[in-house]
Amino acid sequence: YGCSDLTSVDLSSLTTLNGSSVMNSCFGSCSNLTSVDLSSLTTVSGSSAMGYCFQSCTNLTSVDFPSLTTISGSSAMSNCFYYCTNLTSVEFPSLTTISGYGAMSTCFYNCTNLTELRFPALQSFGTSYTNQFDYMLESVTGCTLHFPSNMRSAVEGLRGYPNFSGKNTVVLFDLPPTA
Repeated sequence: YGCSDLTSVDLSSLTTLNGSSVMNSCFGSCSNLTSVDLSSLTTVSGSSAMGYCFQSCTNLTSVDFPSLTTISGSSAMSNCFYYCTNLTSVEFPSLTTISGYGAMSTCFYNCTNLTELRFPALQSFGTSYTNQFDYMLESVTGCTLHFPSNMRSAVEGLRGYPNFSGKNTVVLFDLPPTA
């Protein structure tokens, strides 16, 4: 936390985050962080597992989670990119399941340059909650969210749809249905 000289992080061998607050605030306020490799991460599980993980990493412009399939647990990624003001896009190409109370709530709070979020493989929000994206885009204007076409009714049933507390949010169901 607060390592202002840190510019890159290689977590390419990390496959699972499991536990309460396991990476909570881990890289918060690392203001010169520009590169994060989470290429092998498949599971984020546990209460606030990645809560505030990259809070105020103001030079971070994009993050990809190419292998991430599951986000579960209460507030698992809540506030993860809080105040990452230069973050422009995030891709979740393999993410199939998001479950748990507020799993991604306020995840992109005040990411004022965020223009695109992509969830091409999403299949389920779990059965217990409808607030997985609650306030996800608070203080964000003009972000486009992409979902598979077969997820339309599930996404439209989430609390906060269609803006998820952002302004001028565009939600598109333009991706092919997942198998």
